[in-house]
Amino acid sequence: MKKEKFIEESQKRMQKCLEVFEKKYAEYSKHNGNTDDDYFYAFKSIGNLLKENPEKVAFMYMMKHFQSFIDIIYHNHDVSEEVFDEKVGDLINYILIINGIKKEQYAKLKNISYNNSTNNTDDIPLTC
Repeated sequence: MKKEKFIEESQKRMQKCLEVFEKKYAEYSKHNGNTDDDYFYAFKSIGNLLKENPEKVAFMYMMKHFQSFIDIIYHNHDVSEEVFDEKVGDLINYILIINGIKKEQYAKLKNISYNNSTNNTDDIPLTC
């Protein structure tokens, strides 16, 4: 695949990921009547119940999708292109969710609020 085609396909993939985030917003953030505008509410809530941090909860959810991906790649499970694309998207989305949770934590350490979209958080490190 040529570079231009790879970039084009990657941009399409990321656009699909963003569309899934929009669809999942209500499920992740406003569960059971919660009015808090926190995209990671579900992961934090489950984390509290399980006494785990929210990024670990998201990672556990991701592992289910990763196992499916392993079955496709290593065990030659034939799936349609649509199903394969969905599995790739699931993994990307969970990586982005974990990234978002960690970015929020780093911002709190620096006393930056993610509730204000004008904050520049590009300098927040992604590693612990």
